[in-house]
Amino acid sequence: FNIAKKVAEKLKMEWIPVLYNDTLTIDYIFDKTFESYYKYSSEISSIFFFQDYFAVKYLKDKQLVPADSVFIPGHTGDILSGGHISPGQVRNMTPGDISYLLSDKYFNYIKCHKTTKKEIRKKIRSKLTGKNIPAFREMENWEYKERQAKMIINSASVFSFFAYSWIIPFWDNRLVDFFGNLLYEDKLYSKLYRKVLAEEFFSKYDLNFNNELKPSANKYRRQIIKDMVKKYLPAFLVNIFTSKNDPYHYEYFTGLLKKEIRSEYNISLRQNNYYNAYIAQYLASKTKDLVYGS
Repeated sequence: FNIAKKVAEKLKMEWIPVLYNDTLTIDYIFDKTFESYYKYSSEISSIFFFQDYFAVKYLKDKQLVPADSVFIPGHTGDILSGGHISPGQVRNMTPGDISYLLSDKYFNYIKCHKTTKKEIRKKIRSKLTGKNIPAFREMENWEYKERQAKMIINSASVFSFFAYSWIIPFWDNRLVDFFGNLLYEDKLYSKLYRKVLAEEFFSKYDLNFNNELKPSANKYRRQIIKDMVKKYLPAFLVNIFTSKNDPYHYEYFTGLLKKEIRSEYNISLRQNNYYNAYIAQYLASKTKDLVYGS
C-alpha cells in the first residue's frame, strides 16, 4: 500500500486506494453481480479470481475511472524473468523427473493418494515436448501452456466483465522470445530482469525503494529449504508457523465460499491459507449444481 502511494507520488500520478475490509466485501456471496462474475470468469474451465474483483467493482460503482479506461496488469513478469526456476534445473531431466517436480509444485494443496499422484504426473508428461532441452525450459514451456494461458491470463477477465479494456505488455511476442532464449544464469533468481529494472527504470525515476524487488538469492534458497521441510511436518505445525498476513482479505471471503461447498468437495487442505483451493472447491461444487442440478 505504502509503496503504491510512493510510486504514484514519484510519477506524479493520481493514486486511488481501495482498502480490502469487511465493509467492502461483506455478504458479497449473495450479490447477483458476484454470481454473474464467477460464471463469466470461470467458464467451467478455470478458477475465478478475487484479487482484483472487489477493487474493480468499487472503481466501477463509484465511477472513479473513465468508462474507456485500459487496465494493465503485470502478468506475467515473474515467469518470463526466471522467477519460477530453481537451482539445478539447467541440466536435462527425464519427463518423469520433470512431471514429479511440476506436480510437487502445483498440485500440492491437498494430500493425494498415490494412484491420483501417478495419474496427475501421467497427464503432465503427456503435455511435455519430450525434446532434449534443459529442464527449466521444458518446465517453463509447460507452465506457459497449462497454467499461464489457462489460469493466470484468465484472471484479467475481471476487467472485461466490468466492460473495461486490458492489455498485458509482458506477453508481447518480442519479450517472450527474448526471455525464452535467455541463458540460465541470467534467468535464475530473475538476475537480468531485476538488474535492468533497478538500473534502467527504477533508478531513472527514483523508484528503488527498500524491499521493492524480489528477495535476494540467499533468501530465495532459504525459502526453498523451508518449503521442502514443510512437506514432512504435520498440518497443525505448518499452520502455526504460516504467515497470518492477509492484505487481500482472502480469509474472510473464502470463508463465505467454504460454507457453500458440497461435502464431497470440501477436502482438508495442507495449509489453511491455500485460498485458491477453496475457490476451486466452490467452483467444482457450483459446476455440479449447474450441470446436474442441486
